Parts: sequence; structure tokens; C-alpha cells
Amino acid sequence: MKRLLALLVGLLTVGATAGIVQAANTSETPEVRVHALYVQGKPVKIIEKNGTITVVETPGLDRKKVFEAVNDYFVRKHKLNKIKSTTIDVTSTSFVGENSDYRERKIFSIPNEGDVYIAAYAYCEIEYDLFSRVSVGGYSAAYSWIDPYDYWWTQEYKADKLTLSITLKFVGVGISLSIPPGIGFTGTSDTASFSETEYYTDYLGYDFSGIEAASLGGIWRIEDHTSGTFKFSYTGNYYTQGATVILHRGS
Repeated sequence: MKRLLALLVGLLTVGATAGIVQAANTSETPEVRVHALYVQGKPVKIIEKNGTITVVETPGLDRKKVFEAVNDYFVRKHKLNKIKSTTIDVTSTSFVGENSDYRERKIFSIPNEGDVYIAAYAYCEIEYDLFSRVSVGGYSAAYSWIDPYDYWWTQEYKADKLTLSITLKFVGVGISLSIPPGIGFTGTSDTASFSETEYYTDYLGYDFSGIEAASLGGIWRIEDHTSGTFKFSYTGNYYTQGATVILHRGS
């Protein structure tokens, strides 16, 4: 009987004081932020360094549920920041489509131990929309775990090498991009790209904001292509899992 526990994610900052998962304190230094979640009553530490997210080990907790809670935390964080900021929308048509996409798959099995899974998660949100100028932010993550044969919970299974890649594509006529300095993205005329690699980890996420695209003819579609590429010593092979969000201007 696997995954019978429902996970309720709440942020203390928005008044969610009850439930299985709660957000606690956030401390900050110029480069590193430490976020603390409570999952099933136990603290989970999230390390954010220059936007890159890692999750410390969580003995006794369902590792996949922890990852889902972290993803939800950053989605809520984006929504709170959007509410606090001045959101401009003066268009007659707005963007439509699902803001998030999640994909997972089993890649191989280890005899007498379990099935190894990888997953990719993409979240993309319009921060403001002036029709001819659009700003976006989001959260992307890639992670791995093992479903043990003898237990109901999932456990950590670290990749020897994990690369998270994000490609944001803006569709319009004569696109020009503006990327905030220091956030790790590079740009061409219509595409912003990010790539980060970590070693011996089972979770890698990235939180980004303020990427703007401009076009006199308007921005008509935004695509977020997120992927995680994993290498495991057990097989020596590379495995890639992707997730995609496509937002288009409605009629």
C-alpha cells in the first residue's frame, strides 16, 4: 500500500497554520538562503544558492513527497511575490494554458532493492503582460528516487551527475530579450537558456524571475522546456526526462 499519506502543503506566511506540511523560517545571507519546511511534522531544510535549490537528506520521510512539497513551496512563493508586486495587464487577451507540467518514469530496476525513477517539473508564470512586453518567472526541478520492494515509502537515490536545463522560447515578430544580470540565463534573439550541473545529488531545482521579452507586434506564445539528465553509476548510462509548459495568448 504505497503513497497512502496525503500531503498538505501550507505556507505560514499566508496563514496556513495547520496541516501536514508547513513553511517555517527563511534566513538569508547575500548568496545563500535557507528555507525550512515541515513535512509530516518533521523539518526539511532547503538550501538556495544563487537560485539553485538543493534538498538535504530526510530520513524516514517519503522522498518523493518531500520533492512535491518543495515544488509546491516555490510555486506558492511565486504567487505571493506576484501579489506583492505591481501586476500590469492592459491587454484585451490574456495568456492561457497550464502553468505547470510534471513527468516521471521508471528507468531501471535493481534486483532485490527497487525501481529507480526520474522526474522533471516545470512551472512558468506571467509576472506582467503589456502585450508588447511580457515578463515571466518560474521554477524548474529534476529529481530521482528508488521505490524499495520491501517498504511503502520512496527513498533517496542519488545520481552521480545531474544536469538541469531550462529553455524559454518567446514567439512573436522581432523579439528582443532582457535577462536580469546574475541569474545564470543566456539569451539569443528569442530564447533564454539555463543549465546547471550538480554531482551526487537526487534533487536540483532553479528559481528564476524577471526575464522579459519585447515585440511591437506582441508576444503570442511562451514555451518552457525543462529537462533533467541523470547519470547513475549502477548502469553508467545517461537518462533524460523532460517537462514542458506552453502558454499562448487567447482570443
